[in-house]
Amino acid sequence: DKFPAIVAALSLLTVYDAASVFLLPAANAADTVVSIIDAPSSASSAMGSVAVQKLVSNTFQPGLLVTKIGDRFAGALGLGDAVFPSLLAVFVRRFDLQKEDREKPSLFAISMGGYILGCFACEFAPLISTSGLPALVLIVPSMLGSVLLTSIATDELEELWKFDPKMESEEQKPE
Repeated sequence: DKFPAIVAALSLLTVYDAASVFLLPAANAADTVVSIIDAPSSASSAMGSVAVQKLVSNTFQPGLLVTKIGDRFAGALGLGDAVFPSLLAVFVRRFDLQKEDREKPSLFAISMGGYILGCFACEFAPLISTSGLPALVLIVPSMLGSVLLTSIATDELEELWKFDPKMESEEQKPE
């Protein structure tokens, strides 16, 4: 509905994603699956166990985009890693469309740049942590940070914070 709600929802989803990976104990089955793919620290939680099981499966796994180079696994993004950040992207796109000052940078383009930056950070995450990091932990802060910093720099933060897409769509309805 409004920007504060989207910020809160994305923040809580990111905390949940991180907690499910780092704080919940791994299922016993995860150890077996992990040893099969020779990555002993890939699944340190229940969520990690599910992800590893999807990755080693040879069948189609809805909700998981897997990248392979040759026979080598290169990366994966879950459905939530695309859907949840899109909440912010769609909101700032609607904000951009109603802006009167078209000279200011598009917050939608800035948010997409933040998403790409977060995805690149995911590629380097294995260098930081051997246990793997949930993608939302890197994607959401890069998107929110880029949108917030840009809106502060362009003096749009207050307007963005108060923007209500429902009011905007009601004003455009013909009577």
